[in-house]
Amino acid sequence: KTMSMTIAKNGLIAIDFNSTGLVVMHDDNQTQVFKKVVSDSGDQYEPITMPHLRYSLTQDKPKSGVAGRAQFEKDILAYLKKNP
Repeated sequence: KTMSMTIAKNGLIAIDFNSTGLVVMHDDNQTQVFKKVVSDSGDQYEPITMPHLRYSLTQDKPKSGVAGRAQFEKDILAYLKKNP
């Protein structure tokens, strides 16, 4: 079965249309992923460490040499497997 990862405009990451509780933020320097943590004081987001500093979220093999979307998906799945 092939999974389908989607990233909403607000950065929420879903797999097969199910929320992962992760959010991605992207700027010129890095790609950051945060996990949603629900607490008494409200929802908070904690950064998680990704294997690459920056990813292309639109191309699998960008000319820039940064990790591509396929690598991003692989790394997200690996994180979710270790942190269910």
